[in-house]
Amino acid sequence: MNPLQRLRVLAFAMALLSAFGSALTVPTELLAPTVRALTPMDVATMKSVTGVYPSPDGSRIAFTRSEPRGPEDVPGGAYTTLYMLEGDHGPRPLVAGKGSVGGVAWHPGGELLTFTDRREGDFGRQLYALSMAGGEALRVFDAGRSVGQYRWRPDGMAVACASALSPPADRAAAR
Repeated sequence: MNPLQRLRVLAFAMALLSAFGSALTVPTELLAPTVRALTPMDVATMKSVTGVYPSPDGSRIAFTRSEPRGPEDVPGGAYTTLYMLEGDHGPRPLVAGKGSVGGVAWHPGGELLTFTDRREGDFGRQLYALSMAGGEALRVFDAGRSVGQYRWRPDGMAVACASALSPPADRAAAR
């Protein structure tokens, strides 16, 4: 990436963080009529940007956002959703809902955005790819176990991933 592209990505990331990085940034004229104290419910329902991933050419920025579970949800950690900023358009959701994407990375060619997720029928977290041309995210391969970290080969023709071995069926016998 040349220096001009890096500067463009940095400016875009700064705009993203200023727009979405703080749930409390509200113009004071909007607060004047209804000033109130921050409540525990406000804190419990705050959404925050948790990761920023510029595309290799700097034309797009993917970002993850942490969204707390609601009172009707099964207890657990916050959901993590995936969004995209492109050009002058506002953020659009790429993967939203009651899930938790992780390990976001651009395919070296920039035409695919990859991430790990656990979807119905998956054994643990699997590697998914989302085409920037549109469509649904597709599982890259069935790892047979949960995918942890992964890295694309620079030419994009292969991916290396790490995962933990499944524990033995009888742990006591294995010791």
